[in-house]
Amino acid sequence: LSLRVPVFNQELRSRLKQAEAQSDAAESVYRSRGLELIDRLGAGYLQVLLTDEARRLAEVQVQALMAQLGQAQQRLQRGEGTRVDVAQTQANLDVARVRLVEADDQLDLARRELRRITGVPTPPLRQVPADYTPAPLLPRGLHDWLALAVRQSPALQAREQSLTAA
Repeated sequence: LSLRVPVFNQELRSRLKQAEAQSDAAESVYRSRGLELIDRLGAGYLQVLLTDEARRLAEVQVQALMAQLGQAQQRLQRGEGTRVDVAQTQANLDVARVRLVEADDQLDLARRELRRITGVPTPPLRQVPADYTPAPLLPRGLHDWLALAVRQSPALQAREQSLTAA
């Protein structure tokens, strides 16, 4: 009876290193996809806030033009205004109403996109306070930001690991 066991197998060692590199690359891709999801979620949230604000603005414009139309009609009845003023204000009101409908559609689309990302109906979102001041960005220099991005980018780490695995 004889037993033969290799003490050192270079092929197995290189396959192990390749498997480790592939595992590291997959982990980096996973982190990268997670960051992409966070980015899409943040963009979707901000898009809902933006379209909601645009809708409110369109609604205020409709209300203001309705008041202007009432004033133009009163001036026309008193003989101080013209039919052109009334017609122009009515046309502006019609355009504002169309913009309000468009804003409603955009808000609905933004909420659907956020619901698609989260999987839950969009609750009422918190608005950014009017007196909000963001903290200063650290690091301050562009070169520092680029170096940080290169060091912490999961996409770049995945590519490096893929090169190592090859």
